[in-house]
Amino acid sequence: PSKPPSAAVVIGSCLSLSIVSGSFYAWSMLLPSLQASLGVARAPLSAVFSLATVCFTAGTSLGALAVDKISPSKAILLIATVSAVGLLLAAAAATPGSPVCGLPLLALGWAAGFGSMSGLSYSVNAKISTSNLFAGRNGVVTGLLVAGRAAAPVVATPLVLRGLKAGGAAAALRTLAAFVFFALLPAAIALRGLRDDAPPPPTSPSSETDADAEPAPAAAVPDAAATDWVVYLL
Repeated sequence: PSKPPSAAVVIGSCLSLSIVSGSFYAWSMLLPSLQASLGVARAPLSAVFSLATVCFTAGTSLGALAVDKISPSKAILLIATVSAVGLLLAAAAATPGSPVCGLPLLALGWAAGFGSMSGLSYSVNAKISTSNLFAGRNGVVTGLLVAGRAAAPVVATPLVLRGLKAGGAAAALRTLAAFVFFALLPAAIALRGLRDDAPPPPTSPSSETDADAEPAPAAAVPDAAATDWVVYLL
């Protein structure tokens, strides 16, 4: 069996998942080029993103059930593959002169493919951050991973802009597809040994010998829950 990854590796892999899936919000940068490529107004493209938001919500809700059936590693590999395929379909739809050019394929690729998988990524991170691996600091880890999604524009913007300059929305979507897949593949490999039933961190030997000792006053113990929420809000 694979050796279980360390907590640092798990957090790093989940952060990459947060950042990559957060590039879902790069849609606004693609709008002008998509309008020119497809020859449509802004309203139909807004409808595509509205559908993508619905798919994101569905991916989050149904993903909460799916992550109980498969391992985190397989879930991330699924996210990487379906997201990349969806983005490539969207790129095909945005290619001028393509026989498959059109809004339906764009909606299928961006909304059903990338949108739903972005929602699933949220559920995967939620499951890992609330697992026994981070017992006692679940709130801090959850806040960190949610904050990672806010870093997505910093990473995705240069890639999307380079693609737009090279070949419009189609090139930008292909670039994003490659980024998503090859950024998540290492995370899927790194988490192969992560077990869903991992026990909580072991207690120190001194805690066993002092089991019968009188507990310290509550005022002397930091409020872990309050600390977690403060970090989460920050």
